[in-house]
Amino acid sequence: MSITEYAASGIQDGTKSRGRSGIREQDRASARQKKERVHVTMGVRSRELLDDLAEITECSYADVFRNSLRLYAAVIAETEKGNEFIVKDQNGNLTAYKIFI
Repeated sequence: MSITEYAASGIQDGTKSRGRSGIREQDRASARQKKERVHVTMGVRSRELLDDLAEITECSYADVFRNSLRLYAAVIAETEKGNEFIVKDQNGNLTAYKIFI
């Protein structure tokens, strides 16, 4: 699966995956596929960020990583197409969000 296909499979359908009860059907199908264990070493600040994201989203660490990969793939795919990301603040002001410089 290409980065573009991977990104489209989880980001553009508008669904959310939160906690065990919110698992999408697509994720259930993926769960039946062969899995590989990955060992990740990270610094203290990265681990604290992982903990915070897992708590905020009510997701497991694995879900945080999977969702992060989907988002990262979508960002790369859109950037490669020449698109940019815009942040809209509470007052409606738009600002270009530079991810890759």
